[in-house]
Amino acid sequence: MPTVHRQQAFGDWTLDERLGDAAALRDAVSGQSAGAARVATWTAAVHTQTGEIATTCSGHGSCAEITILEVTNWDPDLAVFTPAMRLENLKDCMGKIWQEKAICDVCEVLLPDSSKLEGAYRKERRWPPG
Repeated sequence: MPTVHRQQAFGDWTLDERLGDAAALRDAVSGQSAGAARVATWTAAVHTQTGEIATTCSGHGSCAEITILEVTNWDPDLAVFTPAMRLENLKDCMGKIWQEKAICDVCEVLLPDSSKLEGAYRKERRWPPG
């Protein structure tokens, strides 16, 4: 199972601030990764009551979102996830760049609507539906 990196909240915080911190931590940790983790899909989450952040990548047959929930033991209703990102080569001579990934079919079913950011990329449409 991939390592889950965690960061506690200190002082006063807002969910928007912590989501920004979570995305920054996701990007920093993924940028230092090597091997299979370097090209895996990465996400981060914020616990809405404590402000704690967790980030990890997909691997060993599990989505990053599911790994975060299993390792932290967070209630899915109390977690909000950042967009999932992955390094991809778009064959445009720019090399590999970060691309937002669609919410996968597994997470689409397992995660409650409250854990998905409005505007999160989904296959064929944006979240929320409607």
